[in-house]
Amino acid sequence: MGQWRDSGGDGVSNSTIQLAETLASNGHDVIVSGQVNNENADKIQFIETGMLEENSHFDVVIAISFLHYLKALDEKNITFGKSLLWVHYSQCYLWWKGEQLENNGDDIFRDDRMTWVVLQSESQAISFSRKYPYASRKIRLIGNAVGGKAWPAKAVKKPGKFISCSSPDRSLGNLLSIWPQIKELVPEATLTVATPYTGKDESPPENLQSIDGVTYVGSLSAASLYREIAESEYWLNPSDYSESYGLTALEMMKGGVKIISTNNGHLETLLEDKAAIVRVANGETIASATLRTFTEYHTNSEQSKEHLANAAGFAAERSWDKRLEKWLDLFNSEPDLSVKHPELYTYFDDKEAWEQRFVTYAARTKEWELITDEPFDNCFTFPLFTEEFCTKLREEAEHAQSWTTKRHVSFPTTDMVLQVLNLNDTYRAVIADYIMPCAIYHWELGPGWRNFRAETFLAKYTATAQGHLSIHHDESDVTCLIQLSDLHEYEGGGTYFRRQRKVVKNSIGYATLHPGHITHKHGGRAISKGLRYILVSFIHRNRG
Repeated sequence: MGQWRDSGGDGVSNSTIQLAETLASNGHDVIVSGQVNNENADKIQFIETGMLEENSHFDVVIAISFLHYLKALDEKNITFGKSLLWVHYSQCYLWWKGEQLENNGDDIFRDDRMTWVVLQSESQAISFSRKYPYASRKIRLIGNAVGGKAWPAKAVKKPGKFISCSSPDRSLGNLLSIWPQIKELVPEATLTVATPYTGKDESPPENLQSIDGVTYVGSLSAASLYREIAESEYWLNPSDYSESYGLTALEMMKGGVKIISTNNGHLETLLEDKAAIVRVANGETIASATLRTFTEYHTNSEQSKEHLANAAGFAAERSWDKRLEKWLDLFNSEPDLSVKHPELYTYFDDKEAWEQRFVTYAARTKEWELITDEPFDNCFTFPLFTEEFCTKLREEAEHAQSWTTKRHVSFPTTDMVLQVLNLNDTYRAVIADYIMPCAIYHWELGPGWRNFRAETFLAKYTATAQGHLSIHHDESDVTCLIQLSDLHEYEGGGTYFRRQRKVVKNSIGYATLHPGHITHKHGGRAISKGLRYILVSFIHRNRG
């Protein structure tokens, strides 16, 4: 705590301390552990991780970005009621004792002892779910907060004062490149450059001290940093960094600073009606677009007044005391990870019984020449799954309530990756036993094709929402589509192949295989009534 007060920290450290302070001030016993000095301060106990007492118990553990926290606690036989993984970036730290965690950390996300995954914004959640699908049903959003004891009660604005306090690699270079032009527009302009505390050498960037009007202060305590912010008039953020939330921007709102910023990641949503957004036109760089935006903005006092008022109200609603309610709600709740149809999950308990129940007799014969139709060149269909399997899989997906419309930007679908249902391993075995052998037989592929990877997801089409999918190529070597709805359940629909001028519209349980690249451009025809579910796998041969 003393080190934090003296040298400050990055945004994650500051948020951690401020949440701890808020919990402690509301009557909770709080221990902060990590690379900290052992001390007691402001009702918080700081204990270096190696000094945590073995066999102790906590009601709630909040882990900050490090996915290995369960392993660290297990080493000391520390138990707990619930645990929350609080992640501030697009991914979490996957290393433990010099080695990367197995399976991208999937086993930890599937561990029942991880209760919730706390993220900052919807854009972060979309990115995070792509990387860690098994976390999807545990994700909850709690945006960053701002405030606390370190903020000055009063501060006097210094006209023409600019501040930069993000990591230097994000925006400082672009800002310095346009600083001479800013000085021409605002002759009294000064720039204070602060940097997050890293514990490493804090020498100023080369030649920074010789630039007119620029002062480098390095890392500052939270109180000193917030005073610098509160005294500043402008924050320019010419950055291409995709923000998970935008804590620095929120701090600028709290400090009454005029914001001119790019709109990467969550910033587009966060800064709406509160800042001058930098939009890069053709032929512009981020730096030149920022200069243009500032040139237009700094003389528009009415717009900046409106933005400052909106920003102040927004920041006031995101105090730590108000955010605490959301945290306490998670402490007192659990995600619904139940399954609707346990029988879908018995493949590895009794493979033969599972296949007898859910795989058609025709598919189990594996007589590909006999059971497969070829409606046109290089498109193969055969009955793979029983109606019971298709119906139960659809119901399982609806039970999970994890549909998204934002996984694919170019060709958006209402879909859900199969990992969300914890059925990816089962279905990969089905691909290996049925789908790839059929593909290998008909396309006369070599043995190397048995070594594959696959992305599998469910999609649904409704007449009132996502009713069709535009013509496109799949990012796959082989695509397999399973029809999960029967023909009487919807009107319209089907997969249209443009080059072949054919529509494939199969009965429930049928698999359709076709090449993903170049030859079989296709789309999902619109449905006019009902609901159509499909299961799609993008299959790639592992090369090398």
